[in-house]
Amino acid sequence: MKRTSGKTLPVLLIVAAVLVTARLAAPYGIHRYVEQTLNEIPGYRTSIEDVDVSLLKGGYTLKNVRIEKLNGAVPEPFFEAERIDNWTQWGKFAGRKPVGLMHMYRPVLTFVLADSEDHSQTGIDSSWLQQVDALSPLPPNQSEIHDGIIQLIDKRPERPVTLYISNIESVTRNLANVDNVDDPLWAESEMTGNPMGAGSMTTRLRLDGLSPNPTFEMDSAIDDLPLSRLNDFFRAYANIDVEQGMLSSRTHVSAEKGHFTAYTKPRYEDLKMVSLEKDVKEKGVLGTLKEGLASVAAKLTDQDDPNDPDDGVTLRLAGVINADELRLDPNASFRQQFINSVVPGTD
Repeated sequence: MKRTSGKTLPVLLIVAAVLVTARLAAPYGIHRYVEQTLNEIPGYRTSIEDVDVSLLKGGYTLKNVRIEKLNGAVPEPFFEAERIDNWTQWGKFAGRKPVGLMHMYRPVLTFVLADSEDHSQTGIDSSWLQQVDALSPLPPNQSEIHDGIIQLIDKRPERPVTLYISNIESVTRNLANVDNVDDPLWAESEMTGNPMGAGSMTTRLRLDGLSPNPTFEMDSAIDDLPLSRLNDFFRAYANIDVEQGMLSSRTHVSAEKGHFTAYTKPRYEDLKMVSLEKDVKEKGVLGTLKEGLASVAAKLTDQDDPNDPDDGVTLRLAGVINADELRLDPNASFRQQFINSVVPGTD
């Protein structure tokens, strides 16, 4: 049996001390690197409460992440999350290289509309995607979202509206095509949530995970959403109040090389509303907005094939979406189409 020489033991102790020191110092280095990287996003600042490193999982965890507008005029952060895990997806390889796995817990993405650009928060410079990619040395292959929220807050005095989807659960797989799927849309994503905290939403997305310009096919369904949950929206844009009614819809979006087209088919059941016009005292409280509304509502629900864009009422949208911009076709006002589908002829 060989004995450890007098020189070997000090060397081992030094190596062990270096490894322990490096392990203890790693979270501080990662913390500083992540904040500096994300703070390069123009107009926004990033704060991270803590970082934990896991050698076993081959990555790190960020705690209480916030990305907020630099001028301080918008109190709601653009993005926040209680925890983000950025780990190695062991056993998966893309071209013999390991790939990454990301989990986000309670992420909240908030858009704000206001009377001035300083008080609005409608998006972030396109470079933010590059900054996020730089956080991991590994190509992303799978990402998950748990208990997420997406919300739009309109703070303009004449139309205060908040629209949101809560309880978002999402899994996106095979972004780096490690499974070698022989399909131009090899990555798949599934998402569920509750629009306005009440209805149910399911979405399935197939995409080219490596395309610089979005290329995907998406189908989404909303069921059993009480229209009264949208009354702030109806009051602000159509001056009506929905007393009862349920909304269901089917949406299809197709994008290729950054250009997209979409259609949504809404269905309404048991629709009943009242007018909020200023001269309501003269006209009396109306059980419905106008004569014949019942027949209009019946027509909207009389659709034999919810997947046929030419059957029944269809709302259409088109535009450009890529790393640099999101631009809608100016001739397609989705908001006004939706209002007109409920109350035809409303301006």
